[in-house]
Amino acid sequence: RTESWAPAAMADSAARSLFAGAAASVTVRTLEAPLERVKILLQNQISAEVGHRRYNGALDAMIRIQREEGFRAFWRGNLTNCARVLPSSALRFTFMDQFQALAATGLPTPSGGGPPVLPLHRQMLSGALSGALTLSVVYPLDLTRTKLTADMGGERHFSGIVDCIRQTTRKHGWLGNYRGFVVSVAEIAPYTALSLGGYEYFKRLLPVEGEEDWLGWARKAGVGWASGLTGSLVCYPLDTVKRQMMLDGSRGFQSRYDGSVRACVRLLYREGGLATFYRGCLFNALKSAPATGLTLVMNDIFR
Repeated sequence: RTESWAPAAMADSAARSLFAGAAASVTVRTLEAPLERVKILLQNQISAEVGHRRYNGALDAMIRIQREEGFRAFWRGNLTNCARVLPSSALRFTFMDQFQALAATGLPTPSGGGPPVLPLHRQMLSGALSGALTLSVVYPLDLTRTKLTADMGGERHFSGIVDCIRQTTRKHGWLGNYRGFVVSVAEIAPYTALSLGGYEYFKRLLPVEGEEDWLGWARKAGVGWASGLTGSLVCYPLDTVKRQMMLDGSRGFQSRYDGSVRACVRLLYREGGLATFYRGCLFNALKSAPATGLTLVMNDIFR
């Protein structure tokens, strides 16, 4: 981006950041919703109720979802995900702009004008802070989305967003809507540092010639894909722990960890070693890395 990071320009671009981030993410999340549901089911079936017959991989999950729950079930939880993504992505990209402006403090302005060029560590710090701050705002929706998406079988445990939040609050109190929050921050901060911060840094290294034509956008998509893939692979074990903590004791899932992250990690490792933390990782990489790249590029386009 070439706009100034002076206070007046930052305020002027805030609305564009909100709209661009929201529009890009809702479009991509809706397209990838079936793959996201399969990933979450594979990732968390280890904690499902005793009567649940486990899926034997992504293909088996897709066949059984269609047969047992119907085609629309592939988008189960997507409405909640969009309700979460709208503020989440809008705030994340907007906070990123503000943290980039703060991170630019003390750096020299380029002779040709424009904002200072941030080094990689400052871009990554901006990404990490934007991800953590955004999560603190939208976390209850993220938890609700996970529960609705992981709802297995033809008989649903929750009738919708409001019912899920009501049941969670009734069983665990309002703070129950923040179960797993600490490990979620530990997961999202490095993920957004690598994906968002990495994208903002490395896209500046691309050739300037033709950056607005299809080849330029393709190069940016490639940078976004690589950044998203790196973040996904590095942070996936924490994502597994996060989802387990979110669903622990929820309807349809056993209570195994009593709110303890340490107990969760120990039990998962005992049951399957390191491979347990990467269950569904390849499938997730195939869907999330392109989705991340597309979201980042679409955000630039909408802006």
